[in-house]
Amino acid sequence: MKDYRPAISFDRCYLSVYPGKSGKVYLTRELYWLMGRPRKVNAMVIGDRIILSAGVKYGYDVVFMKGKQPYIVSPEVSKAIGPGNRAYYSYDEEDYGFYDNKWKQYRKRRYYYFRVKRSVMPAPNRKPSPPTMI
Repeated sequence: MKDYRPAISFDRCYLSVYPGKSGKVYLTRELYWLMGRPRKVNAMVIGDRIILSAGVKYGYDVVFMKGKQPYIVSPEVSKAIGPGNRAYYSYDEEDYGFYDNKWKQYRKRRYYYFRVKRSVMPAPNRKPSPPTMI
């Protein structure tokens, strides 16, 4: 009997910025597959959220490293995440408000939201002491 595995693991969908790599935002392969393997990616920064959507004409080109990890060169998004940090997948939504002049119809566009977490709670070094009895 085969065990069930989902097509995409959402815990592996995140954006990361490596220290010393200015302007480069690395996408995980899971995220790249989730977005439909686009050639271009539109990116916006609003507060502590980063919004990505697949682009056709406009946006940042998706480039690959030697190990086939995709990345985009976006100084704004890189600055919002910060060196050595990650932005985790939060949710996505569809919008039918995109009007395509070529086909003369409304098309849907999917937006992916990521939450920037700069501070992670540190793990305690020791176990908490047991409560005292009065």
